[in-house]
Amino acid sequence: GSHGRSVGVVDLVVDAAARRVVESDFRWLRTYGDRLAPDSAMAARVERWRAVVDRVAAAPVGRNDTLLVRSARGESALGNLLADAMRGAVPAEIAMMNPGGLRADLPAGTVTRGQLYEVMPFDDTIVEVELTGAQVKEVLEGGLARGLVTQVSGLRYRFDSRRPPGDRVTALLDGRGEPLSPERGYRVLCNNFMAEGGDHYTTFARGRGMRDTQVALRAALENHVARLAGEGKPLSYRLEGRIVPEP
Repeated sequence: GSHGRSVGVVDLVVDAAARRVVESDFRWLRTYGDRLAPDSAMAARVERWRAVVDRVAAAPVGRNDTLLVRSARGESALGNLLADAMRGAVPAEIAMMNPGGLRADLPAGTVTRGQLYEVMPFDDTIVEVELTGAQVKEVLEGGLARGLVTQVSGLRYRFDSRRPPGDRVTALLDGRGEPLSPERGYRVLCNNFMAEGGDHYTTFARGRGMRDTQVALRAALENHVARLAGEGKPLSYRLEGRIVPEP
């Protein structure tokens, strides 16, 4: 279970002669940290690791002038930051980010390497693929069908959750404010989790020329923050109407 809150136990009865499982049983066991004494050897080892990791995690990368929060239900300033960082690392017209990939909010103040790791703890890489405008809409519709609002850069869209699945995106514009052409191909970035069908984003597999750039998403984020800091600029992200739910 997540955060070590439970442990899964599977009991198997095996027919050794037939080399097959003939019976199985599965159960979750809740874990309670206050009921067990810590193992002293492991605790000492963890403290040694922590001493090394804390020095790396505390390294400043830049500054953030306001709390950036996540959202799976609408546009989020943190989602805008991640999607922009993707396009900053790999030039493309559009970047798309699954909201579930953002795992922590980013507080105001000094931005450290450890905080960026908490925001993006996965070793995802940036994948480039060509999608038609119709396929871009299909990606967004697929997320909305499961209550997930895909975060974007180089793209603006409106949606109405009251409409039937597959028909919820009511407006879809490029970065210049022009409607996307359903037939034209666009260079689109996503993470490798989405490219492989994670969170049911299956449309990417039907795109053209998919390639994994091997650019780590977390490194792209860190470089984006550091570049702004080098220009004397803090992170200054706000909700800006990239994603607008219909009332």
